[in-house]
Amino acid sequence: MSDPVLKTIIRLCSLFSNIDKKTDQVRTRELINAYLNNHTKDEFVEQFLYVYDFYVNQQNTNTVENFLKKASLRAVKAIRLINSVNKELLLREKYLFVILLLEIVRFKENILPEEFDFIETIAISFNLNEKEFYNLKKFVLSPWKDIPEKKNFIIINNNKNPGNSEYKHIYREHLEGNICLLQIKSINSIWFYYDGQQKLFRNNKEIKPNKIYAFQKGNSISSYKVGFQNIKLKPIYYTEIGIKLTDNPDFKKITFEVSDVEFQYPNSKNGIKKFSFKSESHLFVAIIGPSGAGKSTLLNLLNGNLKPSSGQVLINGIDLHQAKEKIKGVIGHVPQDDFLFEELTVYQNLYFNAKLCFSDYSEEKIKKTVENVLEELDLYDIKDLKVGTEVRKIISGGQRKRLNIGMELMREPAILFVDEPTSGLSSNDSTNLVNTLREQTLRGKLVIINIHQPSSEIFKLIDQLIVLDDKGYVVYTGDALDALVYFKTLSNQINPSEKECTSCGNVNPELILEIIEEKTINEEGRYTLERKVPPEEWYTIFNENKRDEIKVFDKIKELPLVHFKIPGSFKQFSIFSKRNLLSKLSNTQYLLIGLIEAPLLATILGFFTKYNIGTSSNPKAYIFSENLNITAFILMSIIVSLFIGLLISAEEIIKDQKILMREKFLNLSRFSYINSKVAFLFILTAIQSITYVLIANYILEIKGLTFQYWLVLFSTGCFANILGLVISANLRSVIAIYILIPFLIIPQILLSGTIVKFDKLHSSLTTKEYPPLVADLMPSRWAFEALAVSHFVDNTYEKNYFDIDKLESDVSYKLNFLIPKIASLLDEWRTITITGNDLQKINKLSETISKTMRNSLIDIPNTEARIIGIENLALNQRLNKFQSFLDFSKLFYSDYLDKILYKRDLITQEIVIQSNNQEQYINFKKEFYNEAIANMVLKNDDSEKLFIKENKIIRRYEPIFMTPSNSFGRTHFYSAVKKLGNQYFSTTYFNVLIIWIISLILYLSLLLDNIKLVNIKPFNIVTKYAKNKLFRKV
Repeated sequence: MSDPVLKTIIRLCSLFSNIDKKTDQVRTRELINAYLNNHTKDEFVEQFLYVYDFYVNQQNTNTVENFLKKASLRAVKAIRLINSVNKELLLREKYLFVILLLEIVRFKENILPEEFDFIETIAISFNLNEKEFYNLKKFVLSPWKDIPEKKNFIIINNNKNPGNSEYKHIYREHLEGNICLLQIKSINSIWFYYDGQQKLFRNNKEIKPNKIYAFQKGNSISSYKVGFQNIKLKPIYYTEIGIKLTDNPDFKKITFEVSDVEFQYPNSKNGIKKFSFKSESHLFVAIIGPSGAGKSTLLNLLNGNLKPSSGQVLINGIDLHQAKEKIKGVIGHVPQDDFLFEELTVYQNLYFNAKLCFSDYSEEKIKKTVENVLEELDLYDIKDLKVGTEVRKIISGGQRKRLNIGMELMREPAILFVDEPTSGLSSNDSTNLVNTLREQTLRGKLVIINIHQPSSEIFKLIDQLIVLDDKGYVVYTGDALDALVYFKTLSNQINPSEKECTSCGNVNPELILEIIEEKTINEEGRYTLERKVPPEEWYTIFNENKRDEIKVFDKIKELPLVHFKIPGSFKQFSIFSKRNLLSKLSNTQYLLIGLIEAPLLATILGFFTKYNIGTSSNPKAYIFSENLNITAFILMSIIVSLFIGLLISAEEIIKDQKILMREKFLNLSRFSYINSKVAFLFILTAIQSITYVLIANYILEIKGLTFQYWLVLFSTGCFANILGLVISANLRSVIAIYILIPFLIIPQILLSGTIVKFDKLHSSLTTKEYPPLVADLMPSRWAFEALAVSHFVDNTYEKNYFDIDKLESDVSYKLNFLIPKIASLLDEWRTITITGNDLQKINKLSETISKTMRNSLIDIPNTEARIIGIENLALNQRLNKFQSFLDFSKLFYSDYLDKILYKRDLITQEIVIQSNNQEQYINFKKEFYNEAIANMVLKNDDSEKLFIKENKIIRRYEPIFMTPSNSFGRTHFYSAVKKLGNQYFSTTYFNVLIIWIISLILYLSLLLDNIKLVNIKPFNIVTKYAKNKLFRKV
């Protein structure tokens, strides 16, 4: 209050006290003195009293006296003074002034009508609520039984049967007389007076009979001053009064009981030692303790995030950890860190939260609920501002905290846990925030917070205190202010009964921790590292002297009605998707990078891999068929899809971990949440893939394969999206994720079948017949094969020839490689017969030749008939029979090859005719057929065209034209088709299907949350190394 305002108040007091010359000026001066002590410093009180005396004496002069005899003129002067301060005074200060005036005339035998008029004029000018003013006037000036609105009135006495049910009553044994209390709702304050002669104290300050006092948060009334000894009257706490005033017969009470709970981390001595605690609705509970004592652990133990090693946490008698379904929605949790969507506005954060909490609300009611929360938490003016990050702040720290709390308060949980609500806030913001939480107890909630260093003002708001010492020892539970007396008494402090400063009214909560952690002093007068009282001793002392301040009555089995209803899975998916989309659209940087990255990389790769071989007429001419870099382009395109897919998804879940922790209490669908992420990422990947393919294929002049490229790259990108979500869900830090990405990408490159050929890998991994099994786990291997095969098989030129080329390849292989190989085996047979007649080796050769003829030369007419029963012949006869069949085969395949080549020429002639001339035909081939791709899938650079394995000759010649024999889809690399049972499928679509199957397996593990990388030691080592070494502050 400013100096001019206070002087005006003093002038009004002087006017009022001079209405009746019989006014007790000594008592009036005492009342004004007490009023001034609450509004200014001690050294200024006398100055203002001098002002009061001056105006009183001035008005006592004859001239002034004659002037003031006219009540109307006095009223005019009073109104002028009132108007000058009306807009300077808060509503509470206006009521305080009115109470002062009422107290001045309280004990007068006859109160003049002019005095009533003066007070009423001020009340009207101050716009005080008419009913509240009338109630207050009766409370101060009349017997308490005459108070009109008794619902805001409480009487405390030792009468067990008060009889009258109109007013609220609290029984207190040993109380002499009555304590009368009145609530003024408009300023959320309680006032009281005591009409007995017993010695009572308000926070250790003696209460004078029949004097009006404010009963504030943190206050208590008791009949003792020292310690916990010789207590006659049970203390009366502000919370008890608050509960009584808000008493609602329909309200379902919450009892919260911690029974012998103990918790210990696996393979560690750290945790929470056994303790018990009781609380209930309407209470504000705080946990304090030294840093590292385990306050957050204790909070998570109480809210159900951690399961105790022993003991129970009971809510209305229901075990929190054994019956979580029953407790669903009763508990709310606000973590220390933000659980806000930084890209959304304040309003949008609350709006989507409301959509997830109230599925049965109409759109209009949802908006109304959000607006109510905004107004209640004083956030309405910033509702359209983005939340922003903690580093790049848009709204203040206090506003962020209020928004976090509003997100949880919206659904009205009966028990609210808040972890470190004041961390990072200014003193003023901290007090305002804790006041907001304290007000929730008036609505029947039990609020439990974890706070490090509460200020005096905050400490006074706390009803119950839990003091946690080092090593997880709970060394005190009970009334907050009594904790000061308790520890001061045990440590033999001076004035142990003082809860607060007698002059300023402040309390010193830091004293509790100072006493607990006090060190011993050595002979040199210096503090040592050894504590005077170790945690174990404080723990023992408390448990020996423990007494419950809050009596919890019957263990009510019925829980409060949960005010929220979560939507079904599909609706949740819709809400999650909208929320995710809006957050992405509002993040311009993410959007630009996400949409530009793919086309930019396509441009870079297309430009650098566009190899211009030139022609004699144009040295800079680009010829697609001669571009040797297409194979490298395909591989890089696959790696780009994998890399971008991982980048856009790797942080999707880890950045929501805090939000997910909070939404755990809502029991929202993980299925819907994951699918909303997957759907967005798949759509973004589809857009990225098509822009990449269109631009890159345009630059490199790849024609007719747009869909195949898009399908393969999109499928690969979707796999990377799912893989990114998996690691995002299971690693604890973003650093670890980005360190892990190279370990995921490099094997994809190595085992793609291009950089290092499969048969050149370590001998323990590979076979010459099939790709290694480890490579089959890599989507890059399936993607590369799909695109390489599609590039050869599906290009517009080769489509005309593929079937005939396959026949030509098969016949050429048999004529040029298989038959000569069999001939060499027959020569080896003859050599063995001449030199040593090794029967075992001859039989092995015979078996190999027989198998090969039956399996590979089956297209020769009557093959089986020609060699049937050959195993029963003598060795020489068998050798001759094989030789005879082999000679016939040469003739047959020579003739067959001529026919095939003739058919191929006919196809060529037809295409030439359609192309008008030979030159256009050559250009047609150059436009669609790439030699580098053909050389790769035909393996023209491979000198080994076949090999023998287990008495069987296996083909390696031109794998693209080989027909697979395995009926389970496992084939050689670059096979044009895959075989399942008796059906053949295009390699492109089969491989895409395999990529989706791998993705599906990862997707199911993501839904079930089965992969826990955080529990695998190598990943812990990577994370720890990154934190300690790579990102260590210098």
